[in-house]
Parts: sequence; structure tokens; C-alpha cells
Amino acid sequence: MALICFVLIVATTLIYGIIARTPDTHSNLWNEVRDGYTRTEVSWVESEPGPLMASLPLVASSSVSSLPAGGAPGAAPASAPALPAAVAPQDPSFSKDVLPIFKANCFACHSGAVALGGVSLVSYQSLTDTKAHKQLLVPGKPQDSLLMNLLRKTAGVQMPPLSPLEPDKIQTIENWIKQGGKDN
Repeated sequence: MALICFVLIVATTLIYGIIARTPDTHSNLWNEVRDGYTRTEVSWVESEPGPLMASLPLVASSSVSSLPAGGAPGAAPASAPALPAAVAPQDPSFSKDVLPIFKANCFACHSGAVALGGVSLVSYQSLTDTKAHKQLLVPGKPQDSLLMNLLRKTAGVQMPPLSPLEPDKIQTIENWIKQGGKDN
């Protein structure tokens, strides 16, 4: 049944693509994955979508089964390959590894003229400036560094407050502090 639905959708796509030749307004659809839907494999159809195609409903992946690599009906569908987990660098540098993490996750609150809590993370100098804020970094001792305690929520407060950093990013910062927290 799912195969018949798939064939009908592809045939409809091709027919509408040939009949209704309007400019492609769906070129970004591949980049959007809505909640409840997954993107596990690539299908390529050469067509120019028209207004009728835009009205076709999206199909949840749980309602569509796919044939396995051999194509035998009734066999278990082929599963998508697992993505490798991100790995923290063992010898990270501030400028190449740590600063980009701060920029992507912390600069919204901790940069510019009015950095929250007086903590600016825009440079190594601002991070280590103890005149502006408490000492965030104890080189070689991540367990004693306020920065790590905030990232791991062992200081009672979580930073970033809305969503914690991914474990590999926290590990990168911890490895950098273990290596001496140098300006490199």
C-alpha cells in the first residue's frame, strides 16, 4: 500500500511539474524538517513545482515504509546510518576551539559594552580580567574553575541558562582549561 502511495505521489509530482511550469519556490524544502517528520534518504525528481504541488500534504515518516536495499517486499526496511558523535579535541586552543563556542552560545549576553554580570567572553583578556568579575578560570584545574561549574551547573546556576552546551563543547572547554587555559 505504501509503495502504491509513493508511486502515485511521484507520478503526480511529475505530471504537475510538466503541466504547471512556474518558478521553483520550493528549493529550500530539503533544508526544512518539521517536528514529527524525519529525513532519512534522498529522492531526486526533476520537475518544476507548481501551485498544486504546494497543496500536497507532507507525509509523516511513520506512515510510509520503504523497501530495503534489495527491494524485496516484506523484508525489513533499511535503516539510516548513524551519525558519528562529535568528539572534543584533546589539545584545544582558545582562538580555534573555545572562542567559537563562546561566540555561538554566549555572545548574546556576554559581549559588547553591557555584558551581563560584567562577564565578557569576546577575548581571552576579557575572560581573564578579574577586575571586572570573579576569576572564571583556574588554569590546569577545571574542577576549581567557576566557568566549568557554571557550564556543568555545579555552581547552582546553568550557563547558558536556556539550553546547556552539548557535552563535546563542554569537554572542549574543560580540555582547554586542563591544558593550562592558554591564550593560543
